[in-house]
Amino acid sequence: MNWGLGYVVLAALSGLTTLALAVYAVRRDEPGATYFAAMMAGASIWALPYAASLLVPDPAVHVLFELPVEVGKAVLVPSWLLFALAYTGRGGYISRRLIAGIFALPAATMALIVTNDSHGLVWSNYRVVEQLGISISWYDPGVWHWIHVGYGWLLVGIGVALIFELVLSRDSLYRDQAVALVVGTLVATVTQAKAALFVGPYPGLDLTPVGLGITGLSFGYALFRYQLFGVSPAVGRLGARAALDDVGVGVAIITRNGDVAELNAAAEAALGTDTDGAVGDPLDSFLPVDRFDPADPPETVEITDDERRSYEVTVSPVDDQHSEPLGYTVVLSDVTVRERQRQRVEVLNRVLRHNLRNDLTVVLGYAGTLADRLDGEEREMAEMIEENARGLADLGENARQVEAFLDAEETTFDAAAAVRSVVADLGTEWPDATVETAIPDSLALQGVERAFEAIVENLLENALEHGDDPVRVSLIAEDGVARLVVADAGPGIPDHEVAVLRSGGETALEHGSGLGLWAVHWGATLLGATTEIETPEGGGTRIEVRFPMDAD
Repeated sequence: MNWGLGYVVLAALSGLTTLALAVYAVRRDEPGATYFAAMMAGASIWALPYAASLLVPDPAVHVLFELPVEVGKAVLVPSWLLFALAYTGRGGYISRRLIAGIFALPAATMALIVTNDSHGLVWSNYRVVEQLGISISWYDPGVWHWIHVGYGWLLVGIGVALIFELVLSRDSLYRDQAVALVVGTLVATVTQAKAALFVGPYPGLDLTPVGLGITGLSFGYALFRYQLFGVSPAVGRLGARAALDDVGVGVAIITRNGDVAELNAAAEAALGTDTDGAVGDPLDSFLPVDRFDPADPPETVEITDDERRSYEVTVSPVDDQHSEPLGYTVVLSDVTVRERQRQRVEVLNRVLRHNLRNDLTVVLGYAGTLADRLDGEEREMAEMIEENARGLADLGENARQVEAFLDAEETTFDAAAAVRSVVADLGTEWPDATVETAIPDSLALQGVERAFEAIVENLLENALEHGDDPVRVSLIAEDGVARLVVADAGPGIPDHEVAVLRSGGETALEHGSGLGLWAVHWGATLLGATTEIETPEGGGTRIEVRFPMDAD
């Protein structure tokens, strides 16, 4: 058997295999497909001329095949690095400058091969030896040969390292692809090393073309078995980058020293700079924050450019796999609208608490005096003024109550004691009312106690004012839930009041008569509770509020 001719056939088949992969990949539109196609085309350009050269014994003709072989190498190796960058989602590093830079040395190599007779930097003593029935080239390597070989190994090594990171990744979705790519590349690299170092049996015989065929089969396996271009790890890295830019809040990544490492688009807009202009500068030179400590609560700062805007600054640590701090992420949430609304609410509450309450106190006093002094229709008018003024005063008190529990802190409190206290207080206002209670000795809840009291107070007050005796109040703990139930035998809550709470907002045609039930709704939301309102056709109202209890 002529082993040499068998090798020529294998090398030619390898070249055709990689050519087919190049044709397939060039039609794809996924990250790295173009560079993959170029890489496979380079492998084909390397393998096919080399297979043909093995059939040419004349050194003068044989040497002519060295240039197309070198063209294949010049296309293959840099394209491998570009493919690795794009495939792993680092395509942003690819630029015209980078491409020109990595192709510069291979281009110089081809120029030196053409002019080698005048300087001998690539080889000397070029000759052809007959072995295994084929023609194998031999030469003494020059200085540039080793520079060229070392450069190729460097590019291949960087590409392998980028993809090998996926092999070590916890994300198994891409691991099989990465293993196939790394194995295929290492096979070609080992066979090329044999030829470059002139070692092993038949030192002059370059086994790389057949190695490239194995590489092509390995890559083809990744293509068709593991959907190399259908499931690309670039989507994770690029998706994270896109999400970071589209998330709607500014994100700055800083070092432990507080220097800017990266900004997303929203952070660039908020700080009035870009990543290139800010990298290496202290973040506090753009953001009025004294220090960046994850232990500190979020801080609200103002940045003035064309307009004044408010941002809530939240700091989180960035740790390595050993939980050692590397830096911080600083999130800038635009809370301008929230702050403006908060200021407006504060002003309105101040008016309700102070100005309106004081003025209504005067109105109530005069209305009461007039009602005592007048008779007939005029007395009724004075009483009407007093009644409406009292309703407005109650509305202001509800607003004050809501503001109080929204600003309060969470604690562990005795819900049973809170219910008894509210029942006792309202009992003095409605001494003739009948209130039946079923309350345990104690029941611990976690949350804002003032919000819980507001719920009980408004539900019970509503039942006493609009319902009929008896009013029943119960508090029961079961299955990890505390159930507060307030029921009465009155006409029931009007449908429009219930609809307001269930829809979570008011419309032009649906208005609640006050803030009492809204206080219940907001307080329940704050405590993580759910509310159920029953208004049976036979009359009466039953409202049940379910509060989650601490698992401990």
